[in-house]
Amino acid sequence: MKDAFVRALLLTVYLGSSVAYGLKPSESGAADASPRLAVGADSKSRLQVSLGKRLAVSQAHLAANAAAPTGTSGGAHHAGANSAAKAISAGSSPIPGKAGSAGSKAASAAGKSAASPAASAPGSKTPAQSPAAQATAPAEPENPALADPKVRAAFESGLNGGIALFNKNKQEEALKEFQKALDIDKNNVAVLNWIGASYQKLNKWDEAIKTYEQVAYLDPNYAEGQNNLAYSYQQLKQYDKAEEHYKKATEQKPGFLEAWYNQAYVLTELKKLDEAVVAYETVLKLNPNYADAIYQIGWISQQKKDYDKATQYYNKALEKDKKNAAVITKLGVIAFEKGDKSRATELFNDALDINPQFYDAHLTLGIMALDEKRFNDALNCLGKALEVNPYDAAVHYYLGRLFFSLEQYKNSIDQFNQTLILDASYPEAKTWLDKAVDKKNNL
Repeated sequence: MKDAFVRALLLTVYLGSSVAYGLKPSESGAADASPRLAVGADSKSRLQVSLGKRLAVSQAHLAANAAAPTGTSGGAHHAGANSAAKAISAGSSPIPGKAGSAGSKAASAAGKSAASPAASAPGSKTPAQSPAAQATAPAEPENPALADPKVRAAFESGLNGGIALFNKNKQEEALKEFQKALDIDKNNVAVLNWIGASYQKLNKWDEAIKTYEQVAYLDPNYAEGQNNLAYSYQQLKQYDKAEEHYKKATEQKPGFLEAWYNQAYVLTELKKLDEAVVAYETVLKLNPNYADAIYQIGWISQQKKDYDKATQYYNKALEKDKKNAAVITKLGVIAFEKGDKSRATELFNDALDINPQFYDAHLTLGIMALDEKRFNDALNCLGKALEVNPYDAAVHYYLGRLFFSLEQYKNSIDQFNQTLILDASYPEAKTWLDKAVDKKNNL
């Protein structure tokens, strides 16, 4: 379709879009990864839809309060059901842990260690709250200096003062107080754990790693310390090292649910999908109601094109949350890949009924329409996807393809350039950019 009306309409929407060309994604608006969808160059080509996992991840449990102080309550992993731009699963990233008063008391008692605060990252609510690990670090030999009441009082003042500041999110000040306690008892695992947690809150991952390495050296069998060390490596995308320490954590503490989940996430990043499924299955043995682990097994099965198993687990996830737009969208993708476009469209629209701002559903409907040369519908759906998330490379890529089909090569070039700004390695974007440039130059 190349009539003047459609051309004018496309140009109007394009010029009025909220895209800020040349801008990188902001922290608040960036999509963590673009879906990898491909439309065939000719009408016989079948649309291959495989919505890519979203890492911030997703993006993943990371360390959902994996080692919260004794007596604290922690959040769990992700719920990205309503946030497709960040959804690797029916959930998203963990809720930050809270250091409780019970943890403070445990930490200050006679210089013995307490479990560290949770290794945590910003994230959304979870549909299934997993319990915080509430283990206390093994008691270490008491420092003889702490037998002196004045020395003990000074130690506890520094530690408890640091914890109070930590809970107020005053990490720099907390570190100064923790250091006072550490000056008195330099090998105190509890103090070192809190210092590591403060560095994590400050996103000072190298410092956190150095601190947790010291914890691991002092007490190599302390599972929570291994988990927090692994989490720090994970934040630097050093997944091999993260895997090593998550495995140590689960070997030392086989019932450590959060460490199993974190390990599964890292294994997924390392493309060790079969091992990741085993880890998620272990999570479900520990907590059969852990909805996100159910979802993740479905997602991995879908990537392996085991659609029957993927559907089985997605349906289990829907039993936990019938209005989970992310899961419904994934079922729509499976229906499409099986060739049932009618059912796929129905499921995508069901997802949008639940959440009209659901990015993946708008995007995928737009790609389907583009593949079928329904350009008005493609414009409508891709335009809505753009409004929801202008920072995802995929929507710009397919707008570029749409403009190319309508011979609006300048607009197509702009969209492909924006795609490459957001994701320099986006599949086929450079190839299509070159095609659009050639077409424009030959007009």
